[in-house]
Amino acid sequence: MVLGLDAEWVSSLLERQKIAVCWSSLNYLEVPPLETADWVYLRFIRDHVTIPAERHGAIQVDRGEETRRWVKRLHGVEASRAWVFFNNHYADYAPKSVNSFRRETGLEPVALPPEE
Repeated sequence: MVLGLDAEWVSSLLERQKIAVCWSSLNYLEVPPLETADWVYLRFIRDHVTIPAERHGAIQVDRGEETRRWVKRLHGVEASRAWVFFNNHYADYAPKSVNSFRRETGLEPVALPPEE
């Protein structure tokens, strides 16, 4: 049951309407990686308590293992069909998290401004 609804029914409804389930890396909810559209939306969020905003700017938490699990879940999804977003609260610095993800998927990291 999802919010009191049958998960199969919800998945079928989303699929018929071509609405993507947001695959999310959250600390309080496990979102099943269902493909309900011809594209995938993956959001790396976590929580806003573990890493307060005033500490953003460098990786605070190593989430490499979790990132690798999501990369495996994305295996078989065409790169052009995957939209992947990182929140600073995921590991503390979204651009470095993106580069870590890119390396795990075999893509070149993007150049970042030098750290001060």
